[in-house]
Amino acid sequence: MIESSESIKDAPDQFFISTKRDKIKKLILILMESPFYMTLSPGERYLLLKKLLELYPFLFENQN
Repeated sequence: MIESSESIKDAPDQFFISTKRDKIKKLILILMESPFYMTLSPGERYLLLKKLLELYPFLFENQN
């Protein structure tokens, strides 16, 4: 929900951030179903996610 003190022009940016965050969460849920992903240490899982975000940024871009 957008507060009345916020500018309307800022709303799409906030929506994009929320959408990007949701897409990353969905990616993590997909990865968690993989037996391989869960054998990685937390640090390795983080690095894998970071690399996926770097290599495939279009998956997380705003589609509007």
